[in-house]
Amino acid sequence: VTTERMLAHMKRLLEIPGSKLLFGGQPLENHTIPEIYGAIKPTAVFVPLSEMLKKDHFEIVTTEIFGPFQ
Repeated sequence: VTTERMLAHMKRLLEIPGSKLLFGGQPLENHTIPEIYGAIKPTAVFVPLSEMLKKDHFEIVTTEIFGPFQ
């Protein structure tokens, strides 16, 4: 998963009512990680359980991202 895809996923999660960025959410700087791999700071997004279980949000909230993302 690329950095751009990780950040786009984060942005989609933050569009869910009540969600918030707990930490991270920024690309790494001055690294040597190939562009095909995501390079973001450890990131956590809070999504309320009541919103997570809604049909419109469930798929995006349960999308697995291989990287420092929760």
